[in-house]
Amino acid sequence: MRNKSLMLAVAVAVVAGILGLGCPKSSAPSTPVIASAPESTWVNATTPVRVFCTAPNNKDVRYITDLGQPDGKIDTSDAMASGDTTYIYPKWTQTGTFSFKVAAYLDEDPTKISDYSATKSIRVLPNSPPQGLIIWVPPMSAKNVETEFRASAVDPENDSIEFYFDFGDGTKKWFDDQRVASGETVTVYHKYTDTDTFWVKIKARDWKRSECEPESSQIIIGLAGRVLWAFVGPTEDSAPPVASPVIVDTLIYTYCEDGYIYSVRMGSGRKDASANSPRSTDPDDYSYQGHPAYCQSTGHIIVGSDDAFLYALNAVNLNRAWSWSPTDTANPGWGTPAINGDKIYIASDADTLYYLQDAVSSCSRLGAYALPSPVSGAPIIDRSGYVLVALENGLLYKLEPNLQSVVWVDTIRYNIALTSPVIDEAGVIYVGDDSGYVTAINENGTIKWSTMVDPAGISGMAVGVTRLYVGTGFGKLIALNLTDGQVTWTNTTCTNSVVGTPALAANGYLYFMDDDDNLYCISQTDGAWVWTAQCYLQVGGRSRNLRRPGKLEVAENPSITIAPNGNIIVIGENYMYCVLGYTDGTLHTGAPWPKWQKDLYNSGKK
Repeated sequence: MRNKSLMLAVAVAVVAGILGLGCPKSSAPSTPVIASAPESTWVNATTPVRVFCTAPNNKDVRYITDLGQPDGKIDTSDAMASGDTTYIYPKWTQTGTFSFKVAAYLDEDPTKISDYSATKSIRVLPNSPPQGLIIWVPPMSAKNVETEFRASAVDPENDSIEFYFDFGDGTKKWFDDQRVASGETVTVYHKYTDTDTFWVKIKARDWKRSECEPESSQIIIGLAGRVLWAFVGPTEDSAPPVASPVIVDTLIYTYCEDGYIYSVRMGSGRKDASANSPRSTDPDDYSYQGHPAYCQSTGHIIVGSDDAFLYALNAVNLNRAWSWSPTDTANPGWGTPAINGDKIYIASDADTLYYLQDAVSSCSRLGAYALPSPVSGAPIIDRSGYVLVALENGLLYKLEPNLQSVVWVDTIRYNIALTSPVIDEAGVIYVGDDSGYVTAINENGTIKWSTMVDPAGISGMAVGVTRLYVGTGFGKLIALNLTDGQVTWTNTTCTNSVVGTPALAANGYLYFMDDDDNLYCISQTDGAWVWTAQCYLQVGGRSRNLRRPGKLEVAENPSITIAPNGNIIVIGENYMYCVLGYTDGTLHTGAPWPKWQKDLYNSGKK
């Protein structure tokens, strides 16, 4: 009760001091002098008025401007040093001619108030401030990374506009050097030096200094999760990438639906080289298929096309080293290759698995095996060189390296499509299916265990040291024990469908993506959520597509990868994104199968 009474007494003293300015206090600031002021201004415009006063011990003061309006409105300045001539910026909210005056009080003690200055006359002209303020603040960014902000507004008098940004960390300013025409967008950048949640406030004013009301939005600053760049083909006709990326040194390889395969610079996201099918002068006539892989022994990117040819492209410049098409089937399309040294295993749309040799300048056919159903995902190669293929009819094949004979075949789930298989350190094979089961198969073909995970189906799996990490159609990421298939934890942060295979980082984090361009980072240990990067929102939805489809087309089922610098490469609906990761979070090479097709080259080789 005593504290409340004291606060009430102080408040009464302040009000009494402001209203009774004819009785200055002995230690109050001196009566201010209005050194200069404009003869006219505009309504709702911050108006520069030059003032001066002194205070005991040069203490800070605040200036009170009685605007002279009929509504009795008073404008109060920020704290300023006394003894210096300075500018205050009162704002008149009514039009007309007014006599205004200025007083000052001590910032540390508002009851110490000066007399009012002599009055000055000012004419306030009509003007409308900018309207329709639209701001764009990314939902998250990372510490010490340049972060982009945008704003636009329309001025009723078509005046030029400048914007004020308060970034919430103590940095705030009018970007008067970036004045734009009415309706145009201004883009500014700011770097946060701390991790925290900040409220960003943005407002606009015209050249007459009439301000609109501010808009605010929240941004979360962490150590990672910021989209560093977003790649789409370089022309207006280019389409977004659709293939799981291959990384070779500092270049990323993927292809788009515009008929081109691209190499993209890891640091900048800019195109380095491109190639399309030589079978037509129009790139739209043919498209690449499956997902590319890198043959390290020859330096070639291996990728198929629906022009019936399989291509080897030099990784340095994407020049064609050779092309090959089988003669035993008519115009097949291609799946995804698996690479073992200079040997290539790839299935055609004619349900034939081919065994080829990349002979640097040509391709040699070494063998083939006719399968009873299309291959799901891609073939993989176990530690002994045997080839494993999962089929859309629910069969899992293990073939000799030369494809001359079948070692064994298992019916995993009758007439239900399987996922690409993965392998652990002991040689145990794991495969999911569209009914939601995950099955573990020993090297000799016997079933080790089978677990129902999610009836919405399995999108992909990665193998850690002791756990299998499974993404599902219901947006779950589930960890299973390798020994018995028991669930150790389930993450339900994602509300969309998981796309592709998760990726395991060396620092204990796991990344996965959904069909709405969101990248999730969670803990491998317990599935705890760490952060979510809303990639499409971070780049502001600046797709060249006339209409953004609702979800990522999952037919290609593209998977993420982790670059050698720890950043995450994501194939989304409209872009290939590079998301800031952790320098200690490179691909977990100590895990038996840390990503789709195991490694950065998408080799599919254990």
